[in-house]
Amino acid sequence: MACGWPVGSALVGLLIRKWSIPGQYLIQISSFILGMSLILSTILKDHVSHIFFSIIYGMGIGSWNYSLRYHSYKTVGCKLSEVSWSYQVFAQSLPTLLGSPAVFFTNENLGTSYGFIIGGCSALLGCLIIFSWAFVAKHQTNQEVLREAHLKTKIFQEDSLSAMKVSDEFNYRLNKENLAPNSWSKEERVQEFVLQTSNNSLPLPECLSTAV
Repeated sequence: MACGWPVGSALVGLLIRKWSIPGQYLIQISSFILGMSLILSTILKDHVSHIFFSIIYGMGIGSWNYSLRYHSYKTVGCKLSEVSWSYQVFAQSLPTLLGSPAVFFTNENLGTSYGFIIGGCSALLGCLIIFSWAFVAKHQTNQEVLREAHLKTKIFQEDSLSAMKVSDEFNYRLNKENLAPNSWSKEERVQEFVLQTSNNSLPLPECLSTAV
């Protein structure tokens, strides 16, 4: 499994880099590989087959984690990536918290193969749910919600970009030789910048406008 994980992540990265395959399809393929490998593992008998299963399962789980993170980053953007990923990790912890005792109880009472079957069916169910996203998103109500969310994300990104530009302009002007000689203090630099901005009728950063 440890050998298959980096191989699966590398394959998904190669597919995204060369063919720009959407993350949703990569998640579907990875979930399908996980589900089928868990279900087919119940018929394995010899040691070599179990090693092969571990490698395939590691490739599936590695590609699934990579594609899920890529899809979430691409959907919400870099500014909200930490928040979205924290919610996803929380959502992933719930099946682990509830599923592990359920599988343990099933293996103890019905047999060890039933735990693999439950895990495989859960992965295939997740693949089916992801496949249904496209049909659910086409609904008129969901289209309106998606447009509003996209508009809010776009406005947030534009505001962040404008704030970065104002900050860069502020730092650039403070570092100019005619505005900020080496002998000036930080307060003198700020005062000179405010004076030059007011004389040139340029927009003043919010932090300085409130201070003035």
